[in-house]
Amino acid sequence: MLSSSRSFVIRVFSLFIFAILSFAPAAAQFKSAFEATIVDPSGAAIAGAQVTVTNQDTQVQASAISDGQGYVHIRNLPLGIYRAEVKSAGFKAWLQSNIKLEGDQVRTLYPKLAIGEQVTSVTVTSESESVDTTRGNVGRTLEAKTVQDSPLIGENLYASIATLAPV
Repeated sequence: MLSSSRSFVIRVFSLFIFAILSFAPAAAQFKSAFEATIVDPSGAAIAGAQVTVTNQDTQVQASAISDGQGYVHIRNLPLGIYRAEVKSAGFKAWLQSNIKLEGDQVRTLYPKLAIGEQVTSVTVTSESESVDTTRGNVGRTLEAKTVQDSPLIGENLYASIATLAPV
């Protein structure tokens, strides 16, 4: 009887050790991470930058936003080859590919964002008058107010209007 209870304890203990050893590698494979401090060309930190890392084999993405000091940390990543992209308003996007991430590794990236191009768009709209290219006539429409405000040459209204005609 003593041997059967001892055998039972050994089996339970062996099962317990087996379970611990089986789960340890699974937990260890997700301890890798990326960290970075995003800066501009002068070395000043860029807060609020969007950092996205993509596993190039699985296309699984993880993202984070840089803090007030430009620091970002993306944790719990599986092993693999990654592509990192950093974007921020007013700056050109920064991209680095083929970054190998191995077990229990924290890879440090050094993104320095270049000043982006400012895009200014000016739209001018106007209505153009149609030009009749088949005739050589020049004409103008006079409003009643224009005729009333015009000085009269002599007492002839038509002679006065002729001075308003374009040359």
